[in-house]
Amino acid sequence: MDNLYIAYAYKGLMWVGPRGGEAEVLAIEVDGVPFNFVNRIDVDQATGDVYFTDSSTTYPHRYNLWATSIHIISE
Repeated sequence: MDNLYIAYAYKGLMWVGPRGGEAEVLAIEVDGVPFNFVNRIDVDQATGDVYFTDSSTTYPHRYNLWATSIHIISE
């Protein structure tokens, strides 16, 4: 199935299924540590594993002075 994965800096890792609809949050934290600035997604086409980065462990998005974009990759 072709899912659309979304790295949303404010809301975390999200996805939309192949039938469309509203984006659903997949993750906002790991081991109790919340994400600060989710971006850059890569999907392993062989396994379906989703890799993404959280750019800052110190400063949340509101302290970022640079314009950023949402990076979206569809399987």
